[in-house]
Amino acid sequence: AQGALAGLLLAATDWYLFLGSAQVADIPISFYMLAGVVLFALHDSSPGGRRWVVLAGMTAGLAAWTKNDGWLFVAALGVARVLVSDLADAGYLV
Repeated sequence: AQGALAGLLLAATDWYLFLGSAQVADIPISFYMLAGVVLFALHDSSPGGRRWVVLAGMTAGLAAWTKNDGWLFVAALGVARVLVSDLADAGYLV
């Protein structure tokens, strides 16, 4: 419910729609980055299921394809996932 409310709030702003239609690349890359992080969070909260990881990888790849800043996001997301999984395996995270 909170995600739907946030999406509706973002879509309701005038500047988001204007900049998206003006083909400013920061708008799509911000969506891909947010989607990648949310999909990994969904993977962590749901038992099993690799579909969230596949979709997160796809959105990270689309971020890299959209703009050069996306490559930094892919690297940061990969490092963050490795660190989080290592900390979880070591018992530091619940």
